[in-house]
Amino acid sequence: MLCVARRSVESGDLKVLQYALSLGVRPTVDVRGRTLLMQAARAGNRPATVYLLDHAAALRLDPLAADAAAGESALFYGVRSGSAAVVDALLDARRPPRLTPNAAGRDPVDCALDEAAASDVLRALLDRFPEAVSRRRGDDGLTALHRFAERGQLSMLRRYAPDNYKPGASSSKTIHGTLKRSPILDYRA
Repeated sequence: MLCVARRSVESGDLKVLQYALSLGVRPTVDVRGRTLLMQAARAGNRPATVYLLDHAAALRLDPLAADAAAGESALFYGVRSGSAAVVDALLDARRPPRLTPNAAGRDPVDCALDEAAASDVLRALLDRFPEAVSRRRGDDGLTALHRFAERGQLSMLRRYAPDNYKPGASSSKTIHGTLKRSPILDYRA
């Protein structure tokens, strides 16, 4: 019956999931250490994600649990699914996730920055964790703002550095307590 619950999460059949759980099926982790919530998030299944979050205590599901293979939480899986609705549901949970790094030292924002088509997902993360905008990431030490400039994502630059993004302008004002001035944004540098 647990197999039915897992398949219902992947297929998006909430009624089958609810029925399996009502019969007393208790979610466990799979061989990779993924919970049913992680699988719902990975499938981009918002109804199942919300249902599992709402019943997490009764089902003994830890929304912040990390898988055994990569040390990734349901938020990582939601980001990779590209579903902003799933990411929003996870961020709005009673126990909202944190930007905890995985085994490779990357957090969900890093993953979202790597997913070019997931701008809604990235917006959801950066709106919730504004300090992540100016944090240096990866071996190259670039911030999200640098990445937006490199990719020509002007709308993202305007959204997250609204007072700073003016060609040729430089500013020493702060964004969420950190210095906003950046040579990549200052075209005179």
